[in-house]
Amino acid sequence: MPYWTWFWILFGLLMGGMVALFIVARQDKATVMTLDDAVGSFWGGAILAGALAAIVAFPLSWVFPSDAAKAESAAKEVAAADRKRKGFHCLSGWDGSHTRFEHVLKPTLRDPDSYEHIETRVTPRGEDGLHNLRTKFRGANAFGGMVVNSAWAKYDSTCRIREWAME
Repeated sequence: MPYWTWFWILFGLLMGGMVALFIVARQDKATVMTLDDAVGSFWGGAILAGALAAIVAFPLSWVFPSDAAKAESAAKEVAAADRKRKGFHCLSGWDGSHTRFEHVLKPTLRDPDSYEHIETRVTPRGEDGLHNLRTKFRGANAFGGMVVNSAWAKYDSTCRIREWAME
């Protein structure tokens, strides 16, 4: 939240309290105001004006974001572009696998239900504009035992597999 939002809220608290004191003093010209009356009217007006200032200032803080918020947004955009350049945007946030490659790879296994992802490594885009991928996984062999296998693939920036092979 920008610093000016807090400024206007505090300003509203102070001015609201001062206005409340002025109004009470004008109404009770003939009587002497006690300290309790003055403190009560000050805080009552301050809370009301502070609430009104907050109602106005908070929405404005979203309309006019601070420089820090703009810098944070720009940093996120740079990080997203870097993830895409490196090829990480196609990997699962859950286990790091390339889900489209799993959909291509699983049907070719002897027992597709036995597939267990171990790791996936990718490279940034090459001269051909494609990312290289190498994945290690476990799968059942012909005797029912689990063996570690690997496969490689090339994919484009839209995550589509262009070519692949088992190793």
